[in-house]
Amino acid sequence: PAGAASWSALRELLAAFGVSAELAEDNLRVAPQQRLHPAHYDARDHAELALAATALGLAAPGETVLEHAIDALVRTYPGFIEAAVALGAQIQSA
Repeated sequence: PAGAASWSALRELLAAFGVSAELAEDNLRVAPQQRLHPAHYDARDHAELALAATALGLAAPGETVLEHAIDALVRTYPGFIEAAVALGAQIQSA
């Protein structure tokens, strides 16, 4: 998605991990120095959201569950699973 819709999706993703952000015109303002928490997030088969959720999940303490993410990531980045595991991810397919 483009424009405000993509900012809205990103804001929703950040909120799932406990990050406060607000939309202002065509910008996204993220409050500084926030602590991440693990999330259960549906990436809706959207590679960019899935990649951002993976990065946030790796940075958050505890277990993060991503739904509808792997297929989009593997299509976009065929070596994704190996790279994520090298960074510490434990990937299980349901």
